Amino acid sequence: MALIFWENALIKKSEKPVVALLLGTENGLYETNDSYNKAIEDAGGIPVQFGFDDVYHKLSVLKPDAVLLPGGAFKTPDCWYGQFEGDDTINSRTQAYIDMLKYAEENKLPLLGICAGMQLLAVKYCSLLLAKINGHKLPGNDEAHSIRIQAGSLLADIVGPKELTVNSRHNEAVNPNILGDELRITAMAEDGTVEAIELKMPWCDFVLGLQFHPENLANKGNARCKRIFEAFVAAAARHMQK
Repeated sequence: MALIFWENALIKKSEKPVVALLLGTENGLYETNDSYNKAIEDAGGIPVQFGFDDVYHKLSVLKPDAVLLPGGAFKTPDCWYGQFEGDDTINSRTQAYIDMLKYAEENKLPLLGICAGMQLLAVKYCSLLLAKINGHKLPGNDEAHSIRIQAGSLLADIVGPKELTVNSRHNEAVNPNILGDELRITAMAEDGTVEAIELKMPWCDFVLGLQFHPENLANKGNARCKRIFEAFVAAAARHMQK
C-alpha cells in the first residue's frame, strides 16, 4: 500500500480520483489509517492523508476530488449534547473535521463520514449527540448487530434496502429525537441507534454518514460494504471530470 501525505501529493498527477482524509492518533502521535486507505485504493481511488493543522488551506492547495471523515475520538463541546452550561472548547482534531466539512460543502465534493465523521456531519446540520450509549462498543466483532436500511435512500441504492449486519465500535451516537431539519435517518439498529444519515438536499450526489465501519468489513471481503467505497470513489471520479 502506497502511503501518500498531502505534501507529496502536490507533485503527483494521476488519472485516479484523490480522496482526502485525516490521520488517526495513538498516544498523542499521528498514525496512518491503513484500513481506510486500503478500502479507497481497492475501489480505485488515491487516499491522501492530513494532519490536523491548517486543514482548510491544505485542501485548497491539493484540491481533492472527495473527502472522507474517519472515525476516532475527538473533543466534543457540552452544547453538542444539549448541555448549554459547561465546557464548549474544541481541540485541533475537532476543528480539522469542521474545516473538512466546510471545504467539502463549499466545493460540492463527495463526502463519506464514518463513526465520528457521521456525528460531525450531524452536528453541522443542527443535530445533537448522545453520550455513553450501551451495547455498541464491540471491537473485533464483525457481526455485532443488524441495521434496517430505508428504501429509496442513497445507502439502499448502493447496498440494497435489506438489512445489513455490521460491526459496532462506538459509545456515542446521533440523537434521533433532535435531528436537524436538513437531515434524514436512512438506517437504524434494532435498539433505535442511528446508523446512517443523509442530507435531504445534498450538495452533490454522494453525501453519506455511517455509524458503523464499512472499511473493515470491505477489507474482509464483504461485497455490500465494498460497494459503499466503490460508489464513493465513483462519485469522486465524476467530480474529477467536471
